[in-house]
Amino acid sequence: MTQPGTPSMPIPGPVLEMVRWLQATTLFRGMADQEALLLLRQCGRMKVETFEVICAENEPGDALFYILDGQVYLTRLIGEEEEFLGMLGKGNSFGEAGLLGEEARTATVRARQPSLLLTLQPTLLHLLPNELALKLMRNIAMTGGEKLKMANRIIDRLYEELRSLRPKTQDWREDEDRFIEKFEGNSPI
Repeated sequence: MTQPGTPSMPIPGPVLEMVRWLQATTLFRGMADQEALLLLRQCGRMKVETFEVICAENEPGDALFYILDGQVYLTRLIGEEEEFLGMLGKGNSFGEAGLLGEEARTATVRARQPSLLLTLQPTLLHLLPNELALKLMRNIAMTGGEKLKMANRIIDRLYEELRSLRPKTQDWREDEDRFIEKFEGNSPI
């Protein structure tokens, strides 16, 4: 990052194209060209081959991963079965909690195809200028919000499926009474 009043070095064409593409994604949103370039230079790189494990469920999280190219599978152990959760591609990130602290991974992530990832280590936040670190943290929070909305949509869909399996009652008060009984004594107030 240049000091105020100091002219910034021009960014070469192909690098500028990469910076502009990154700025259109959530993690780099709102960053000036030089800020995005600085962050890009501070990140590590990781090349993975098809089906290679990038991070495993229950291992300590030690980095955030950003997909520059390729796709990954997310899976989770449910009992003894590994269940497919979803797939992420170019421009998506995962492992945000790993950048914020040593949280255990909640899923296993494997490459669906050869992929190139950026890695952001927790120490990165201390190396960046404060304003850029704040932008990065805001963008990580936005990513978390997007993932929470997606999880809520999945929960809503599962709830509707479960509700369709339950016998229908003729009286809405029966549903209300069951709801009240379920939460009686568990009030957060």
